[in-house]
Amino acid sequence: MFRAMLTAFVLFAPAASAQEFPNKTIRIVVGFPAGGPSDVPARILAEKLRVLGQPVIVENKTGAAGMIALNDVLAQPRDGHTLLLCSYIDAINPLLYKKVAYKLDDIAPVSLIQKAYYAFTISNELPVNDLKGFIAHAKTRPGALNTARSARAR
Repeated sequence: MFRAMLTAFVLFAPAASAQEFPNKTIRIVVGFPAGGPSDVPARILAEKLRVLGQPVIVENKTGAAGMIALNDVLAQPRDGHTLLLCSYIDAINPLLYKKVAYKLDDIAPVSLIQKAYYAFTISNELPVNDLKGFIAHAKTRPGALNTARSARAR
């Protein structure tokens, strides 16, 4: 009897309740400005996703180290139509800020689409050759060194 009921359920389950995916516009939300290193891959991805037959838009929601974008995505239905192009910052925000409205478990990775490499450079005008030497040098001169600046045009 159980097998008959299971077979009937499988064969006659209402097909109308299952909708094709995607069935509406797909949003890729980026927490950083247009034209930036997160926005460019989002636009490339959006172009590729158009093969799904629905419009794909990239929406930049900047501010709060990407948390505005992430919170917007988490407020949407979990139906696959709203995606977040996130970066390492979304994973470390809970460590940096006291009040973060999400836990890392609230988001799930779908795909790695880009790798970014960072470099630490030191002016050859400083009497140091490595990061350890720079930190020691900076500690002996509180407030005297500028960091996180663009290189000057020469």
